[in-house]
Amino acid sequence: MTAKRKLVLVQVPNELTHFTTLPGLLGIVENRCLWASNVSFLNDRRELQHGISAAEKVLRDFATAQKKQIFAQIIDEVIIELKKAKLPDTYATCFCKAHDLLSQWRGYGGRVQGVSVTFNGKQLDSLFRSHGGIPMEVIYDKQRTVDRMRRSIVTFSGLADLLREKDVDKIRFELIRRLPKLVPRFKDDGFSEENEWRFVIQKENDFEHVRFRDADGVLVPYLEVAVPIGKRLPIKRVTVGPGKNQELTMRSVQLFLEAKGYERVPVEPSAVPYRS
Repeated sequence: MTAKRKLVLVQVPNELTHFTTLPGLLGIVENRCLWASNVSFLNDRRELQHGISAAEKVLRDFATAQKKQIFAQIIDEVIIELKKAKLPDTYATCFCKAHDLLSQWRGYGGRVQGVSVTFNGKQLDSLFRSHGGIPMEVIYDKQRTVDRMRRSIVTFSGLADLLREKDVDKIRFELIRRLPKLVPRFKDDGFSEENEWRFVIQKENDFEHVRFRDADGVLVPYLEVAVPIGKRLPIKRVTVGPGKNQELTMRSVQLFLEAKGYERVPVEPSAVPYRS
């Protein structure tokens, strides 16, 4: 088994939860799909910067060790491209290991009703793999981030093999193509409570399947990760977040799920108290 293969075959948790809104839940269930959004358009630009900074440190250290001026120049160019957030082909869907998190509910700020959708981890993994997705556990610790990025770049990105190439343009192109898939794996340790997992999909110049949605004045590119016709998503539980009409919301969600064939999926209230 190759190093690349070992990186891909990770053990996905038994359950993974996606936090969304009531309209989000409607879309997921009615369309039988989840959305993988372009990582260049994440809500918080700092999320990407954390991974990019780790990649920069590893690549510069590697360039120094190689003592090859041409490689150092290539690294400079690659880092410039990463910092521009030119990651047009990398998409991700985010999940948490926990299904009831104050930090997630707080993000809605009482403006909309939040819910969390818990999935069977193994079946979710199979779904994303059928769409070319790779599961990645988000890493928060700073030192672990650098260590893991180093191993990932050397093995997953095949850095040693690339250096044997004499074609400088090919080395540059391959690094720019491969590194974006690693960047979403790392996040600032201030978010460690989330215990986040992401399924990352890379589609190279594939605009046939790309859709767009409006989000705060930005048209965000995304991919639909759908189950086959006649199949249902592997939903295990829906948790209704804090809200002024939580009991009524729960009843409505339960009725909706039953109408869509998810009659065995329990609907639970969040244990987090509502504060208006």
